[in-house]
Amino acid sequence: VSATLTTPTAQNMRLTFDCWQNYNGGAGGGAGSGQFMTLGGSANSAQVAAAPTDYISGVNSPFTGFYFAMIGEGSSSYDYRYYDGSGSAARGNNGARANFLNSGAVNHFDFGAIFPSDQFESAGAPGKAWVRWEMLFLDGKIRLAATKPDGSKILMCDWFTPNAGTPMNNLLPHIGVMDNYSSSATPASDQFVLFDNLKVESISSSTNVGDWAIY
Repeated sequence: VSATLTTPTAQNMRLTFDCWQNYNGGAGGGAGSGQFMTLGGSANSAQVAAAPTDYISGVNSPFTGFYFAMIGEGSSSYDYRYYDGSGSAARGNNGARANFLNSGAVNHFDFGAIFPSDQFESAGAPGKAWVRWEMLFLDGKIRLAATKPDGSKILMCDWFTPNAGTPMNNLLPHIGVMDNYSSSATPASDQFVLFDNLKVESISSSTNVGDWAIY
């Protein structure tokens, strides 16, 4: 499930929102709890951000644009991901290009100091807490940050350039939920993502993008 927002297209934008990723079970999740929150930029509002099956085959793929994906309870081998697509060729998980905290596509244990157990039920993962996500797309490069419940703002991915051929103009902001797995959560009612305080802004090279802590 995803949505491309009907705001004016732009080459340079800042996308911010507060997000709560819920899941069934306790720390580490329960049966079928794995689900990703996604955010990025889309050049085709008819396509959805989904991987792997919907991303590499079918009418929705390959995705035209880029997106990040974060799982809520750390149940995946790669809990923090980045994808992009040209509309003519699928590229799969390009986490190393985004270089999350210098770790590429990473397991949640690498993030234990970022999302600690005193603030998050599943240490190393952002689920069951309000996290503010901020994505900057400026002059063909992307930056991602997360603000935790204690107010500390963490630089997740520093400026990087998507793979060659990824559309970089006339993008629409894109948010969604992605489930890569065939199993279903029990109870299903515990599996959801909330987006709040969504804001999209046009920015330029003169915009103050802020200083963030870097781990």
